[in-house]
Amino acid sequence: MSTTQKVMQLIRIYILLLLLFAASDLKAADTTGLRAQLAAHRNELYYPNSVERFYKASGYQLAWIAPDTAKTHAFDAMLLLDCVIQYGLNHSDYHPDRLLYPKLHELMEHPGKPNNRQAALYDIMLTDAVIAFVNNLHYGRLNPEWPAFKIDNKVTTNFRAEITLANAIRQNDFYSAIISAQPTSAPYKSLQYKMHLVTGLYTGDCYETPQSEIRLMAVNLERMRWINANAINFITVNIPSKILSYYTRDTVYRFKIKNGISRDLPSAFNELVTSKGVVILRQRKKPLTIPVEGKQLTTNNFITVQDATKLASLLSGQLTVNRPPGHFQLIKPLAVYITYYTCEMQNGELITYKDIDHLDAKLESALYHTKKSPAN
Repeated sequence: MSTTQKVMQLIRIYILLLLLFAASDLKAADTTGLRAQLAAHRNELYYPNSVERFYKASGYQLAWIAPDTAKTHAFDAMLLLDCVIQYGLNHSDYHPDRLLYPKLHELMEHPGKPNNRQAALYDIMLTDAVIAFVNNLHYGRLNPEWPAFKIDNKVTTNFRAEITLANAIRQNDFYSAIISAQPTSAPYKSLQYKMHLVTGLYTGDCYETPQSEIRLMAVNLERMRWINANAINFITVNIPSKILSYYTRDTVYRFKIKNGISRDLPSAFNELVTSKGVVILRQRKKPLTIPVEGKQLTTNNFITVQDATKLASLLSGQLTVNRPPGHFQLIKPLAVYITYYTCEMQNGELITYKDIDHLDAKLESALYHTKKSPAN
């Protein structure tokens, strides 16, 4: 081996040792600085318990901050947070004052003990922001049934944002792993794609969408996240449009409601009654008397729709004949969601409905932090 080769080998060993020392300095932050920063800044986090569980599972190692020679998804996460508007969410909800690009570059380019505390805090804030984004995608940010404290306290649910994040960090396609948390229903996907176009792809082109339309889509994306994302076959009864929609795996069937629309409808129907050309969906609790022609049912556990024969045909695969004639029992209860969608996509066009209960402005103000207080 020549003298030059020996010198080059020594230089490589020296550089490797420097990187190892830098990595050891960062790991020291994992066990000291990171835990201390978690305790000191707990009240600043949206999901402190989830963040704690995330780091505990990894042995309190930093997830994002590493020497610039190491591969992490830090910049992937930052870019994703920059684009939350495409999902109808607000960038200001994800620690923008803490998560600054120059600081991230500094921490990666100059690892070591002087920056351990700052690296730990930055790492924690980025983890909290991504966990918040994942939860907001899945549950919605203002879901009345799933507020942040309930999610963070690990109330029984099959979805955990910290687990989704831990899995995403190990994937090459970080972006796809994270956004898989959002609903998969056809109405949500079509409206979210429209939002992606007008806030991302079309930006800078000769196409400008009014802010009022963007916010209307954001409001309704939020409401769509409140529906169980795992449901395949279910029914929605939308109050503004007075439309009953029957969802299957890949198709939506819509029916105009004739009567029975109410926020007091049950959460599931288990019986279908056909009479006089209409279909009555209801919960079987006690016998239901079919009224004479021209009269309406007065109970709140039913709904009648136009084109009832088609709906009955679509549901036929889920029915077993019951007695008396014209009564059918569903093999299993069919989930029903009462919705308040004031816009949706149909055949590639954005369709809007009248905000009959004046709820849009209140939800919009809560999403965008304006002065009015939320009420829905």
